[in-house]
Amino acid sequence: MRYSKELLIKLLVYTIMVFCSFLLVIYASSAYRNMIDENNNSENLVVSLNYLKTKVKMSENIEVINYKGVDCLVVIYDKYKNYIYYDNNQLKEVYVINNYEFDLNDGEVIMTLDDYDLEEIGGYINFTVQIDDEIRKLSVNK
Repeated sequence: MRYSKELLIKLLVYTIMVFCSFLLVIYASSAYRNMIDENNNSENLVVSLNYLKTKVKMSENIEVINYKGVDCLVVIYDKYKNYIYYDNNQLKEVYVINNYEFDLNDGEVIMTLDDYDLEEIGGYINFTVQIDDEIRKLSVNK
């Protein structure tokens, strides 16, 4: 009987340790998943801003216009234009022949964002992008 009490106590302690280890693994995996998601969001913000910056820097003729109620970054080439705009929580772009009227749904999705703002002030184009609670801003000299 004495040995069975000791064995029961050892099994109980072992079971508690296993249960606590299991809870620790669940908590750690959840924390790791959240960390990865936050890192991906941060990288997506940086990628979107770098894409926009590259478009501005590579272009000699660029302007910010309002097209059908949406602010667009327009890269003007000889025979066509590249419109980059935010529509339905997505950063989109479309290439069109000069003076072609396009629908905002025609654009190819570049990236999904929670918010986007574009403005031109004194020779600078200011971009603001947001995913979840993280906001990044960039100002590029035209």
